[in-house]
Amino acid sequence: MQTDDTLIKIEHVDFYYNKGKDIENHVLKDINLEIKKGEYASFLGTSGSGKSTLLYVVSGVDKPTTGKVFINNQDLMSFDQKQAAQFRQNGIGFVFQNFNLIPSLNVVDNVALPMTFMGVPHSQRKERALMLLKKLEIEHLAYRFPFELSGGQQQRVGIARALSNDPPIILADEPIGNLDTANATIVLDILKDINRNEGKTVVIVTHEPWSLRDVTKVFKIKDGAIVHIEEKKSSGATTHRPQDRSLSVEAQAKMLTEFLFSGHTHQEIMRAEEFIALRLAGKLTSPVLRDKLDASFKNFGVGLWKQKAVRISEQIELFLQEKKHIVSLLRHPLHTTDSETHYKLQKITQWLLEDIQGRVSDHIFEKVVSFVASRVSGDFSRDDFIAHLDENPSHGGAGLHIQSAIRISERLDILLGESFSVPVS
Repeated sequence: MQTDDTLIKIEHVDFYYNKGKDIENHVLKDINLEIKKGEYASFLGTSGSGKSTLLYVVSGVDKPTTGKVFINNQDLMSFDQKQAAQFRQNGIGFVFQNFNLIPSLNVVDNVALPMTFMGVPHSQRKERALMLLKKLEIEHLAYRFPFELSGGQQQRVGIARALSNDPPIILADEPIGNLDTANATIVLDILKDINRNEGKTVVIVTHEPWSLRDVTKVFKIKDGAIVHIEEKKSSGATTHRPQDRSLSVEAQAKMLTEFLFSGHTHQEIMRAEEFIALRLAGKLTSPVLRDKLDASFKNFGVGLWKQKAVRISEQIELFLQEKKHIVSLLRHPLHTTDSETHYKLQKITQWLLEDIQGRVSDHIFEKVVSFVASRVSGDFSRDDFIAHLDENPSHGGAGLHIQSAIRISERLDILLGESFSVPVS
């Protein structure tokens, strides 16, 4: 029986993609759960386990094939289109892994956007947006555009936007998946503060156990089913962070797939991610990966045209090669004057600059090599690295466009992920 303090209740939910077709995919299987008001809960599971789909079912964006979803005793399945839209606008705030900011709007307008749909006057929208930015310590970024921000800054803007209509529920889908350790810790501290000090119910999707440090209820999901529910006490620590945050193979596969598969459908990306994870783990050869990317979706492939399948499989092999260089560099102190070390840094930089190689002079190339060395050794944070790539050459930078700098940083982050766990002697 649902208690008075139950805010989210799911009963016997099943969810299918393409039900009744040859490519039917049973994503969620007889899901039953309750989350109380003010709880900080998590859906924990590996890639493809169904945890993100479950979050979208809770949000009302996806409707289950069968079963019931109740929010504060209201049956979401009974809502008409207008009621569902109103619930999504002021009943929940959504935080996305990829931030989902509007590129053509500055920061303050991105935060104010949800209030526009609620008919809040312009002056009040701006006032609240600026207040939220100040709370998250990024008010100085109010009139910048998303492409001018680091990943950590964009995610804080995303959280401010999720809070703009003051919803009782915050749903966060892998909110630290694209962030380095320092920014991931900041975002987790913010979510904890929202839960504890503002009394909001927070539900976070994650595959990283260390990010559960403040969570009080964990739903472990495997193959579309809840296999374990754990009630736990928060550590209460505000400064805890993992020692050398390590990305799992599946996390690297997720980042790499999103990087290489821009513009593809969600189902194509999910299937490609599975195959790429197997290749990164050494459980699939390069020719087999290429064939899987090329095979039709109906035949359990990704359905790329052959040339693209070849190109992406080549990109994966280059990534694996450069990852070996990174691991090798991290095992020893970095001396950039050493010829072997310098060669490895040059090879990594060539891969990072692949899209703009022809437009970079030898002098700028060597500057980037030195910046890569500083990032690999830990002397530069992600934000430092981007800032130096973007800085004018007359001030010691590489003079790259900010979007190129961010893309290069993202590539290097993917390389660095798993290698962070390698001890530096």
